[in-house]
Amino acid sequence: MNNRPILYDYEQGRTFDILSAFQYAMKGDTDVGAAVLMGNASVASGAMTTVVAGGEATATSPASLSINIAPAAIFQPAAIDATAYGALSANTTPIYQLGVLDSATTLQFTLTNLAAGQSQWALVEAQFVSSDSVAANDPNGGLLLYYNSTNPLQPYQGQNNNGQVQNTLRTGLIQFNIVLGTPATSGDQVPPNPDSGWVPLYLIELTYGMTQITTILTCGPSVGQNVPSSYPNAPLLAGLLNSHHGGIAGQAPKIILTNGEEVQGILPLANFAQPAKNMWVANVPGTNTFTVPANVTTVKVRQWGAGGGGGGSYGAASGGGGGGAGAYAEGVYAVTPGQQITATVGAGGAGGNGSPTAGSAGGTSSFGSLVTCTGGNGGSAGSSALATSAGSGGAPSGGQFQVPGNAGELPALSGSNGTLCGMGASAYGTSKSYYVSGTVAQNGGAPAGPGGGGGGGINGGAGAAGANGGIIVEW
Repeated sequence: MNNRPILYDYEQGRTFDILSAFQYAMKGDTDVGAAVLMGNASVASGAMTTVVAGGEATATSPASLSINIAPAAIFQPAAIDATAYGALSANTTPIYQLGVLDSATTLQFTLTNLAAGQSQWALVEAQFVSSDSVAANDPNGGLLLYYNSTNPLQPYQGQNNNGQVQNTLRTGLIQFNIVLGTPATSGDQVPPNPDSGWVPLYLIELTYGMTQITTILTCGPSVGQNVPSSYPNAPLLAGLLNSHHGGIAGQAPKIILTNGEEVQGILPLANFAQPAKNMWVANVPGTNTFTVPANVTTVKVRQWGAGGGGGGSYGAASGGGGGGAGAYAEGVYAVTPGQQITATVGAGGAGGNGSPTAGSAGGTSSFGSLVTCTGGNGGSAGSSALATSAGSGGAPSGGQFQVPGNAGELPALSGSNGTLCGMGASAYGTSKSYYVSGTVAQNGGAPAGPGGGGGGGINGGAGAAGANGGIIVEW
């Protein structure tokens, strides 16, 4: 800090000096933050810009009309103390305040303003706030002791002995708010502007009758339908290398990622590029169409083929083989705004029955001609015996990162434990199928999706179906 109170030996202590020291320390810390994020000139001039670190917004699991907000911090110009700080009067001098959200929170949206055929935009905005409370570890629970001139050995309980609790802690927080736009015929809805003193973070399109939120847009010009080209950017502190800069006014110098060449220059964090914040998910078998949003020229695709079904079993001490996992691949691709890409999600292979029959192969997932991931094969059946083969894994093609599907496992006998199932294979990022064993008929264990293989049945039980494939597109 650049200011410090001066105290002297035998001086009678003053509340003013103690509280002023806290204010000086806070201002010194925030000056450092402003200098790092905005440059020294911004501190001297007061031209400070709000920045939000963290606070990623994601859909709930399972998806609902709520979203999750990760822990976050906001750096925002605000008064040193908008209200009296203990014995000190309010001080409205602006400094760079820090507000923190220590644990994730959930925001819930409502469709009560919408009628059939209508939609509206919802804006998530944020601002710094300070909050007074009794410190959790306050030994007196906020009931402060005051000097009693009549009987110094018996302090007053509260001011003027009124017995009232007082706040003992002032905390800087980041506060979130939802602003709903005007309902309109679907296709005509316009996003609301952020309230004064608040910064925009995310836009979510609400439509009458919808039951879940799967697409969350980071605020910025023309990011969605009817979003103006002048709409403000979300001031999210994010990774520089996630997008190119044009090297024009208001942006950091251009970074060329393909050959490692870098255009030198000052890179203020406030102008850093935004990471991928929007997600499109397809996890229901069948064909879907992904339409590239406005102003998007690059997408990241992650894809799983479907898992093979587990083999069925017949008779005592029998077991089917586990289904193979679907392949996985991911890559980053150049696209054109408005481009339509066919995205096909493979269906999980059916489990074999107790006749017995083998499990079926999982379906192939594909994203246009860019990425293809075949499904895992089904496990073989066990007829009054253990299956001798399990399903092999699927094969990937396309993408910069490829993981072939794992093969399923064979069943086994284990004395008093009876038959041990042939477990379905794990796909990339998942675990093996649920484990079953024993001496009675049991169906195979369900897979962990997406792309996981189904477990084989034992002692006359059917095999489990493989998990469906899946596609995630991020931009």
